[in-house]
Amino acid sequence: VQNGVGAVPSPFDCYLAHRGLKTLHLRMEAAARNANAIALFLEDHQGVTKVVYPGLKSHPQHDIATRQQNGYGAMITFYCIGKREQSAIVL
Repeated sequence: VQNGVGAVPSPFDCYLAHRGLKTLHLRMEAAARNANAIALFLEDHQGVTKVVYPGLKSHPQHDIATRQQNGYGAMITFYCIGKREQSAIVL
C-alpha cells in the first residue's frame, strides 16, 4: 500500500492526529479571539497605517464575512508606517 499511495502513518501517528482533532475547535476559537484582540489593538496603534482583518467593522467585506462565516479566523495583515527600521519598532 505504501508504494501505491504514499506514506502510511504509524498507529502512534494516527493516535496523535486523532487526539489533536478532538481539541481543534477549542484551539481555533481561542486563536480567533486572540486575533480579534490583536487586530483591535493594532487598529488604534499609531505606528500602523492599515489592518486587514474581516472581524473589524472597518474591513470592506465585514458584512459578507459576518453572513458567510462562523467566526473570522486568526489571520491578520497590517501595514506599518515607514520603512524596515520603523517597522521593527512596532513589532
